[in-house]
Amino acid sequence: MSDRSRAANALAIMMTDVVGSTALRRSRGDRDADDILGLQAAIVHDQVAAFGGRVHKSLGDGFLITFPSTVAAVRAATGIQRAMQEHNAADPQRAVDVRIGIHSGHVTERDGDLRGQAVHAAARVAGEAVGGQILATDEVRKHAEPEVDWSFLDSGLFWLRGFPERWRLYEVSWSDTSAGTRPSAAPARLTPFLERDAERASLRVLVDDALSGMASSR
Repeated sequence: MSDRSRAANALAIMMTDVVGSTALRRSRGDRDADDILGLQAAIVHDQVAAFGGRVHKSLGDGFLITFPSTVAAVRAATGIQRAMQEHNAADPQRAVDVRIGIHSGHVTERDGDLRGQAVHAAARVAGEAVGGQILATDEVRKHAEPEVDWSFLDSGLFWLRGFPERWRLYEVSWSDTSAGTRPSAAPARLTPFLERDAERASLRVLVDDALSGMASSR
C-alpha cells in the first residue's frame, strides 16, 4: 500500500449539490453565476468548519465532505440549509437551493481522494433530494436522531443507482423544528418518478395483482 493511502475509517459522509446550476449559468451568465455559487460555497465551508468537518473536494457546484460523527454531519447540514434560507430571503436576486445527502460508512483516502462504497451511496442519496432538503440513510438516523433536535421523517424506499437493494431514506425536518422541539408528525415528501424503471415495474406488478384479485372476487 502506498504511503499516500490511509487505512479505512468509519466517517459520516456528506454530499452537497446546487439545484439548477446549469440553468443559472444560462440565465445569468458565468460571471454572475460564479458570484452566486461562491456565496453558497462560503456558507458551506463556514458550517463545515463550525462542526469539525473536512471538505475533500469540489464536485462541480457541490462538495464531498466528511465528519467524525453523524451528529456533526446532521448539525452542519441543518446549519447550511438555515444559512441558505436566510441568504435567499435577504438577497432573492442571488438565491440558490442546495440539496444534501448524508451516509456513514468506511472509506479509504488515497492521494487526497476518498474511495469506497459509502462515498457512492452518499452521492446517490444526495441525488434523490430536492432543493432545500436533507436526506439521510437509516444508519445516520439511528446514530444521530437521539442526539439532535430534529426529527427524521420516513421518505420511503429508494433504488440507488449501482446498488441492488432498496434503501430507506429519511428527511431531516430542519425547517419545521424550533430549538428544543420536535414536530409530532409531517407528511413524507413526494419524490420524482423519472428514470425509476424498477419502481414502475414493481408498481405495475402490484396493480396487476390487485386487479386480478378484484376480478376473481366478482
